[in-house]
Amino acid sequence: MTEPQKKSALVSAIFAGVLSLGLPWMTMDSGNQIGGIRIPFAGGTVDVSAFSGSSTFLVKIPFWFLVFLSIAASVIQLLRNNQSFDFPPFIKWGMAIFPVVWISSTLLLVIFSPQTTLGIGSILALTSALIPLVCLFLPAGIPDISAEAEVD
Repeated sequence: MTEPQKKSALVSAIFAGVLSLGLPWMTMDSGNQIGGIRIPFAGGTVDVSAFSGSSTFLVKIPFWFLVFLSIAASVIQLLRNNQSFDFPPFIKWGMAIFPVVWISSTLLLVIFSPQTTLGIGSILALTSALIPLVCLFLPAGIPDISAEAEVD
């Protein structure tokens, strides 16, 4: 992956994170069954978004904070060539791994729960969290072939 491709992926991760804030992360059914008999008008559904939900995996953390961390991880990756913003490696890796663990644990709970359905906001948030982690794993400095071709 070339540097321009990494930058494009990180910018799209930022957009996905911002977009996930307002979209529903999950929908919970109130369980309108009593004794195995479905009652048509009892109960309803509850939509959970980034501003109204939280994830408890060791510690209770709001969804909006996880999205903020994944956006911050993308920004740190975008600024990695600037000497003024040189962060230690443990901060880069921590900021990239932390949101992935919490968001994916929430998604696993939602997927395996019979009374909840997955929303697009949680998928966008996971995408926003995974891209900086993938960019850390890929080697940096692969030359851009198209830039070399234009010079010749």
